[in-house]
Amino acid sequence: MSRVFLLLFLVAPIHWLGCARSDQGPGPASPMQTESARLAPDPELVPPTQEGDDGWLLYLGAPTWTPQRVAGRHFGDASPEEAVLHYFACRMQGAECFREVLVSPASERLTRKLAIHDQWRFLELRLVARQDAGDGELWLKVYLRVSIDGQEDGGEDEVTLLEQDGRWVILSVPT
Repeated sequence: MSRVFLLLFLVAPIHWLGCARSDQGPGPASPMQTESARLAPDPELVPPTQEGDDGWLLYLGAPTWTPQRVAGRHFGDASPEEAVLHYFACRMQGAECFREVLVSPASERLTRKLAIHDQWRFLELRLVARQDAGDGELWLKVYLRVSIDGQEDGGEDEVTLLEQDGRWVILSVPT
Protein backbone atom coordinates (compact mmCIF):
# COMPACT_ATOMS: atom_id res chain seq x y z
CA MET A 1 0.00 0.00 0.00
CA SER A 2 2.75 2.47 0.91
CA ARG A 3 4.53 1.75 -2.39
CA VAL A 4 1.38 2.61 -4.36
CA PHE A 5 0.95 5.84 -2.39
CA LEU A 6 4.62 6.74 -2.93
CA LEU A 7 4.30 6.09 -6.66
CA LEU A 8 1.17 8.26 -6.88
CA PHE A 9 2.87 10.93 -4.79
CA LEU A 10 5.79 11.05 -7.24
CA VAL A 11 3.94 10.60 -10.53
CA ALA A 12 0.84 12.76 -9.95
CA PRO A 13 2.71 16.09 -9.59
CA ILE A 14 4.69 15.35 -12.75
CA HIS A 15 1.45 14.65 -14.62
CA TRP A 16 -0.18 17.79 -13.23
CA LEU A 17 2.81 19.89 -14.26
CA GLY A 18 2.55 18.56 -17.79
CA CYS A 19 -1.15 19.37 -17.98
CA ALA A 20 -1.09 22.75 -16.29
CA ARG A 21 -0.25 24.86 -19.32
CA SER A 22 -1.15 28.49 -18.89
CA ASP A 23 -1.68 29.02 -22.61
CA GLN A 24 -3.97 26.05 -23.28
CA GLY A 25 -5.33 24.56 -20.08
CA PRO A 26 -5.13 20.81 -19.54
CA GLY A 27 -4.31 18.42 -22.33
CA PRO A 28 -1.80 18.14 -25.15
CA ALA A 29 -1.10 20.90 -27.63
CA SER A 30 -3.15 20.83 -30.79
CA PRO A 31 -1.46 19.46 -33.93
CA MET A 32 -1.52 22.97 -35.45
CA GLN A 33 0.27 24.48 -32.43
CA THR A 34 2.84 21.70 -32.42
CA GLU A 35 3.51 22.13 -36.15
CA SER A 36 3.81 25.92 -35.97
CA ALA A 37 6.17 25.68 -32.99
CA ARG A 38 8.32 23.20 -34.91
CA LEU A 39 8.49 25.42 -37.99
CA ALA A 40 9.32 28.63 -36.13
CA PRO A 41 13.09 29.11 -36.05
CA ASP A 42 14.73 29.09 -32.64
CA PRO A 43 15.93 32.71 -32.21
CA GLU A 44 19.00 31.42 -30.38
CA LEU A 45 20.02 29.40 -33.45
CA VAL A 46 18.56 31.63 -36.17
CA PRO A 47 18.47 35.18 -34.77
CA PRO A 48 16.16 37.78 -36.34
CA THR A 49 17.74 40.02 -38.96
CA GLN A 50 17.53 43.57 -40.21
CA GLU A 51 18.74 45.15 -43.45
CA GLY A 52 22.37 46.21 -43.39
CA ASP A 53 24.79 47.65 -45.94
CA ASP A 54 25.52 46.16 -49.37
CA GLY A 55 22.80 43.49 -49.23
CA TRP A 56 23.82 41.95 -45.89
CA LEU A 57 21.13 40.97 -43.38
CA LEU A 58 22.48 41.71 -39.90
CA TYR A 59 21.64 39.33 -37.04
CA LEU A 60 20.05 41.01 -34.04
CA GLY A 61 20.97 39.77 -30.58
CA ALA A 62 22.96 36.77 -31.80
CA PRO A 63 24.47 34.95 -28.83
CA THR A 64 28.18 34.28 -28.43
CA TRP A 65 28.90 30.55 -28.54
CA THR A 66 31.75 29.15 -26.45
CA PRO A 67 32.96 25.59 -25.84
CA GLN A 68 31.00 25.57 -22.57
CA ARG A 69 27.80 26.78 -24.21
CA VAL A 70 27.90 24.24 -27.06
CA ALA A 71 28.82 21.26 -24.87
CA GLY A 72 26.38 18.42 -25.41
CA ARG A 73 24.37 20.19 -28.12
CA HIS A 74 23.70 19.03 -31.67
CA PHE A 75 22.76 21.71 -34.19
CA GLY A 76 22.21 19.90 -37.49
CA ASP A 77 21.95 21.33 -41.01
CA ALA A 78 18.34 22.48 -41.44
CA SER A 79 19.40 26.12 -41.88
CA PRO A 80 22.67 27.82 -42.85
CA GLU A 81 22.97 29.10 -39.30
CA GLU A 82 22.57 25.64 -37.79
CA ALA A 83 25.13 24.15 -40.19
CA VAL A 84 27.67 26.83 -39.20
CA LEU A 85 26.91 26.33 -35.50
CA HIS A 86 27.25 22.56 -35.98
CA TYR A 87 30.64 22.90 -37.66
CA PHE A 88 32.13 25.26 -35.07
CA ALA A 89 30.53 23.50 -32.07
CA CYS A 90 32.18 20.26 -33.16
CA ARG A 91 35.49 22.09 -33.68
CA MET A 92 35.22 23.67 -30.22
CA GLN A 93 34.75 20.23 -28.70
CA GLY A 94 37.54 18.63 -30.71
CA ALA A 95 35.06 16.25 -32.33
CA GLU A 96 35.07 14.95 -35.89
CA CYS A 97 31.32 15.57 -36.29
CA PHE A 98 32.17 18.84 -38.11
CA ARG A 99 32.53 16.70 -41.25
CA GLU A 100 28.76 16.03 -41.22
CA VAL A 101 28.05 19.51 -42.61
CA LEU A 102 30.80 19.70 -45.24
CA VAL A 103 30.15 19.39 -48.95
CA SER A 104 31.18 16.02 -50.30
CA PRO A 105 33.55 15.65 -51.97
CA ALA A 106 35.50 18.52 -50.42
CA SER A 107 37.37 20.79 -52.82
CA GLU A 108 41.15 21.11 -52.57
CA ARG A 109 40.67 24.63 -51.22
CA LEU A 110 38.34 23.40 -48.45
CA THR A 111 40.70 20.53 -47.63
CA ARG A 112 43.59 23.02 -47.21
CA LYS A 113 41.48 25.22 -44.95
CA LEU A 114 40.39 22.25 -42.85
CA ALA A 115 44.05 21.36 -42.29
CA ILE A 116 44.62 24.91 -41.02
CA HIS A 117 41.62 24.59 -38.68
CA ASP A 118 43.15 21.40 -37.29
CA GLN A 119 45.87 23.63 -35.81
CA TRP A 120 43.47 26.14 -34.23
CA ARG A 121 41.57 26.08 -30.94
CA PHE A 122 38.14 27.69 -31.34
CA LEU A 123 37.15 29.88 -28.38
CA GLU A 124 34.13 31.91 -29.52
CA LEU A 125 31.69 32.17 -32.39
CA ARG A 126 28.97 34.71 -33.07
CA LEU A 127 26.76 34.96 -36.16
CA VAL A 128 27.07 38.48 -37.61
CA ALA A 129 25.23 38.65 -40.97
CA ARG A 130 24.13 36.71 -44.03
CA GLN A 131 23.92 37.44 -47.74
CA ASP A 132 22.63 35.54 -50.75
CA ALA A 133 25.61 34.73 -53.00
CA GLY A 134 23.52 33.44 -55.93
CA ASP A 135 23.27 29.97 -57.48
CA GLY A 136 21.91 28.51 -54.21
CA GLU A 137 24.94 29.68 -52.25
CA LEU A 138 24.94 31.89 -49.18
CA TRP A 139 27.62 33.78 -47.29
CA LEU A 140 27.33 33.77 -43.54
CA LYS A 141 29.58 36.30 -41.77
CA VAL A 142 30.82 35.17 -38.37
CA TYR A 143 32.95 36.61 -35.61
CA LEU A 144 35.53 34.05 -34.47
CA ARG A 145 38.01 34.12 -31.61
CA VAL A 146 40.67 31.44 -31.89
CA SER A 147 43.95 30.43 -30.32
CA ILE A 148 46.78 29.72 -32.77
CA ASP A 149 50.03 28.46 -31.27
CA GLY A 150 48.98 29.94 -27.92
CA GLN A 151 48.21 33.39 -29.35
CA GLU A 152 44.59 34.54 -29.36
CA ASP A 153 43.15 36.31 -32.39
CA GLY A 154 39.65 37.36 -33.37
CA GLY A 155 37.80 38.90 -36.27
CA GLU A 156 35.02 38.61 -38.82
CA ASP A 157 35.07 36.44 -41.92
CA GLU A 158 32.64 34.49 -44.11
CA VAL A 159 31.55 30.88 -44.38
CA THR A 160 30.19 29.87 -47.80
CA LEU A 161 27.26 27.46 -47.77
CA LEU A 162 25.12 25.67 -50.34
CA GLU A 163 21.63 24.24 -50.00
CA GLN A 164 21.85 20.67 -51.26
CA ASP A 165 19.08 18.07 -51.11
CA GLY A 166 17.17 19.91 -48.37
CA ARG A 167 20.16 20.49 -46.11
CA TRP A 168 22.87 23.13 -45.84
CA VAL A 169 26.50 22.18 -46.42
CA ILE A 170 29.67 24.20 -46.04
CA LEU A 171 31.72 24.93 -49.17
CA SER A 172 34.38 27.14 -47.55
CA VAL A 173 35.47 28.18 -44.06
CA PRO A 174 37.43 31.24 -42.92
CA THR A 175 41.20 31.07 -42.44
